[in-house]
Amino acid sequence: MEDIARTLRDGLGEHGRAVSTRRLPDFAVRLAARFRDPSLREITPALGRRNRHSTEKARRVLGWEARPAREAVLDRARSLIEQGAVQASARPTPRTRSARAGPVPAFGRGMTAGASAG
Repeated sequence: MEDIARTLRDGLGEHGRAVSTRRLPDFAVRLAARFRDPSLREITPALGRRNRHSTEKARRVLGWEARPAREAVLDRARSLIEQGAVQASARPTPRTRSARAGPVPAFGRGMTAGASAG
């Protein structure tokens, strides 16, 4: 996922500035899945695994050539932004949040799903 985040950040220009490339440790994702966000449970079995796939058989049998991963990721991201499926938002400026400021919006940074939170 880190390589996809870097591709988005480097390749989307202004839209990519808000994509975070920080890593969240597996244990933190597992804890969040258990106590904070049950939707994360779907990805916990894949944590720590490195999947390697080959398109050799598709090339050999069908004559199919895969697109470069970078090109495919960027084209899909641009398409999702154009269709409004995700919203590109600017990186927020750092500021100190007081207890009165309220909760941080769930989709306050990066490319957001659907409409902006608020």
